[in-house]
Order: sequence, then C-alpha cells, then structure tokens
Amino acid sequence: MAMDNMTKCVGERREILRRVWYIASTAISKGYGVCYDRDYGTATSVDAERDNRVSLPDNTNNNSFAGVVVRDYAAKTGGQYIEIAEPGSVSMCYFDGSTTIGQDARLWASLLAPGEALGYKLAPRRLAYVHVIRGRLAVNGQNLATGDAAKIADEARLDFRADEETEFLLFDLPPLA
Repeated sequence: MAMDNMTKCVGERREILRRVWYIASTAISKGYGVCYDRDYGTATSVDAERDNRVSLPDNTNNNSFAGVVVRDYAAKTGGQYIEIAEPGSVSMCYFDGSTTIGQDARLWASLLAPGEALGYKLAPRRLAYVHVIRGRLAVNGQNLATGDAAKIADEARLDFRADEETEFLLFDLPPLA
C-alpha cells in the first residue's frame, strides 16, 4: 500500500523552491542534498545569512538539512546562488549508497539473486545486526528467513549466501560501552 502511494508521486511536480548561496567553489549536481552553514558569522551574533548559505553535508552541519539541488551547476570561484527544493518537495535525489545518520554506524541494503554470495569485513570489536526483509539467507552458515534477524559479535568477516532472491539489511555498529 505504501508503495502505491509513492508511485503516484513519480512524475508529479511538487517542489518548494528556494534560492540559496552555495559557499563552495566546486561544481554540484542535481539531486545532491545540501545543509545550512550554521558556522557563518559569529556564535553571538544573529545573522540572517545563516539561513541562506549552504554547503554539502559534513559532521558540523548534518542536523541542518536545507534541501536538494534541482539542476547541475558548474564550479564557480567564490561560490554562487543555486536553487534547491526544500523539505516537503517531491524531487529526484542522488544516492551514492551511503547516507549520514549522525552516528558511528553504517547501514547497507542488499538484494541477492538465488545462489549469489557476498562478503563483508567487520572491523575489530564492531558488531553487526542483520535483518532479512524477504527471502532466505545464510550468514556464516546460519540460516535466516523472511522476518528473521541476527545480532553478531566477535566475527571478523560476514559471508552471506542467498538460497532464493533475498533482500536484507546489514547494520555495522560500534561496540557496546
């Protein structure tokens, strides 16, 4: 049902557009997310330009999402005005396989064909959590099916093998304190 609702939005232009100052001199492509540059000015002064200056997400601004770039822009020394679709818009987003969640964690979504295998190296002391969305999956020889999950500790490598078309999530998590 939720997928039906999402499908209805495809191709429907519903953007809340805003012109903002992109502070970097690099090119930026359509679909990239940008965040407000809250470091502009001084911490003690009120500056209206803080809500107009944007940059690519990083560890200092990822809690200040501004929107999604609506077209490609060439590099320009000193920055430039760009147009963004603000939150609440329906727009195309660039996705490179990762996202910032503000935590020491990684989330991977995978879709394996029947018989397909995949390996993942887990850093020392890291924990893993695997959730099978659909299908059947062996994780280091342990069988999981649709809806199953596994908490994994003390493993350096995870080996996944699908018995049928399988979709699953892998959370790479920090050690417990």
